[in-house]
Amino acid sequence: MGGVMYDRDPNMLLAVGAGLEALAIPLILLFVREHKGEPED
Repeated sequence: MGGVMYDRDPNMLLAVGAGLEALAIPLILLFVREHKGEPED
């Protein structure tokens, strides 16, 4: 898939990557929680 995007426009890879990252960061912040238990040794 990356090869097809690169053949059309090399900058498309950067744009798609940035878009996916922009979608992933809020999802990670919403759904991944820190464990607030006792620390393990």
